Amino acid sequence: MQVMLFFHVVAMAFFLGGQLMLAATVVPVERSNPDPERMRAIARRFGPAP
Repeated sequence: MQVMLFFHVVAMAFFLGGQLMLAATVVPVERSNPDPERMRAIARRFGPAP
């Protein structure tokens, strides 16, 4: 059970880290020069793999 908890916490750290990076760095830059299609492409890179 401890191993599963460890992997869960590590996975959540990667997920939240990516979301925070997107919110803290990409969004402010994209707001200065808005392009909805480019923002969608960037957001897709942070999503699950197809």
